[in-house]
Amino acid sequence: MAQINLFDYLFEQIETKIPETYEIELDFDAKKHQIMIVLRLFAENNQQVAIEDVDGNLALDVITFEDAIVLNAGKAKISEDEYLAVLPFDRKQGLTKKQIEQLVEQILMTLDNGQSDLLDFINDDLEVFELHFENPWTEDATGERLAYPKF
Repeated sequence: MAQINLFDYLFEQIETKIPETYEIELDFDAKKHQIMIVLRLFAENNQQVAIEDVDGNLALDVITFEDAIVLNAGKAKISEDEYLAVLPFDRKQGLTKKQIEQLVEQILMTLDNGQSDLLDFINDDLEVFELHFENPWTEDATGERLAYPKF
């Protein structure tokens, strides 16, 4: 039986711990040595308030918000301003199961809080909407290590 790698374990944790009401997409870029976790939130705009996104597009019916977390094992510098979070790691060491579990827990908390804030934003209770994410990894990275995927 093949040993599970960190990408497969991350996918498994997301599938079991994140409710289907949230949309998450995983994208593995072997050339850049990155795993991108795309988070999408949706909210109905029942009041039909015209909401403009950062690109100047107007949304009336359903508001879609998208942001991403990048797990970066590559050497290329990533502009952290373009993503919700950039989490570097050593691809030779991989990540522990505990780190992936902590990451998925933080993603769920981010989505839960983000969904609530998005609804508040639509109802004019907030001026600006943005997701907030805190690095979930503790200094203690002990435990079973999962290898970097080889595709």
